[in-house]
Amino acid sequence: MACQQKVLSLKEIDDILNADDFFDSDNEDDNNGPIDIVELPPEQVDEMSDNEDIDDNIIYDNIIDDEEPSDVLAFAEIHHATGNNEPAIGVDQSALSTSTAMTDSGPPPTKKRMMTLTSNWKKRQPSYSKVYPNADDVQRRSALICELQGKSPVDCFEKIFDDTIVSNIVKQTVIYATQKNVHDIQVSNECIRKFIGILLFIGYHSLPQEQLYWCEDEDMDVQCVRQCMSRNRYLQIKWYLHVSDNSELESIAPQERDKLFKIRPIIDQQNEKFLQYGVFSENVSIDEQMVRYYGHYYLKQFIRGKPIRFGFKQWAICCSETGYCYQMQVYEGKARDGDDPAMTGLGSSVVLKIISILETPEVHKVYFDNFFTGFALMKHLQDVGVRATGTAQFNRMNKCPIATDKEMKKKNKGAYDYRFDMKNEILAVTWNDKSCVRLLSNHEPIEPVSQLKRWSRTEKKDVLVPQPRLITEYNTHMGGVDKMD
Repeated sequence: MACQQKVLSLKEIDDILNADDFFDSDNEDDNNGPIDIVELPPEQVDEMSDNEDIDDNIIYDNIIDDEEPSDVLAFAEIHHATGNNEPAIGVDQSALSTSTAMTDSGPPPTKKRMMTLTSNWKKRQPSYSKVYPNADDVQRRSALICELQGKSPVDCFEKIFDDTIVSNIVKQTVIYATQKNVHDIQVSNECIRKFIGILLFIGYHSLPQEQLYWCEDEDMDVQCVRQCMSRNRYLQIKWYLHVSDNSELESIAPQERDKLFKIRPIIDQQNEKFLQYGVFSENVSIDEQMVRYYGHYYLKQFIRGKPIRFGFKQWAICCSETGYCYQMQVYEGKARDGDDPAMTGLGSSVVLKIISILETPEVHKVYFDNFFTGFALMKHLQDVGVRATGTAQFNRMNKCPIATDKEMKKKNKGAYDYRFDMKNEILAVTWNDKSCVRLLSNHEPIEPVSQLKRWSRTEKKDVLVPQPRLITEYNTHMGGVDKMD
């Protein structure tokens, strides 16, 4: 039986999610968990189209809320940690447009079957049986120091964005121009480098419109851009810029085409360079990030409550100490392949895929937030020799009998409760700070307990409160992706 689907705009969806009566659950985790509105690409897209419905002359970095771009027709996912064991992924929640309604007569999606793990929770100090080796990267680090020592920032950038990438851009740009019956375009490696340099400059030197960078008025004169490249030359390169050959798509069925075909070569080449010039730190963190974009493109997404709300969403794994990025993966919507029944959930699949780049996973400690963390994931990572720690939703801790938020709020600040799964060797801890924090770990201890300052409303002064070791370690090492941003 066909069902009518109401067509909503992104703004209307956001208003619904922000309404006080949206949640009907009494579970505090359900009500307070993060909600992401993710605009999905269509199942079959017109990969051959290279035109965007956007005014290229407007610098969208300065856009304000009242000037947000209109929506394009697409489906959306609502990502929210619910009472299930893994994040719920809503499918086809709405279509984003102001046009007519849509119909869907297909059968409802089949729910993935989930493997059940049994636990033996005890209030005991953790005792782990697995022994992990120490990281030994001295030799590789020394080799990179010799190669990069004394290099300027531009030299280091060209190590990542090297001649191979630039030459491919030149080649594909000329091919695309020829396909458009423009045979007199002249593009060189040096020309593309200048073009990329102007783009980077525009990224931090903002003017209301792009063409104003060639304006000679006293209050807007940007001499370095005018001397680098003429405006018409810049616009010509921008119009025909390509990194992939469209003709290669003709032999591929629409449903099998890579949704990132247009930029896949440069993504893969950049990731290879990140690995080539990066030394894996013992501590790495996994998180999501947004790349700002206001044009009309089928991979553009809207994430509620983020500093950058419109753009491309991607996952990144970074060094916890320096923020160096080892790998980026652009989110493309629903995966084509089914997930492992024990690993159901977007967060788990992202972690398992992105840690596959680690040369020796057993020497690293991985940190991630409650979008990714689940008991089944922690157990699986332990089985494959990966140490992991992450904040967790209460209802994704495999029925751990740990103190609830209501019980913890009645205690003093700094109070904590813990349970250790004797069977699976997973530690669960909840700690009362400004709000209750819950973590799962397959390797961290509770002790030694450190002391930190917190303001006491009753005593009107700073007081020392205890903080378990795994909380300290998580706070220290989780911010790698934020440092990169």
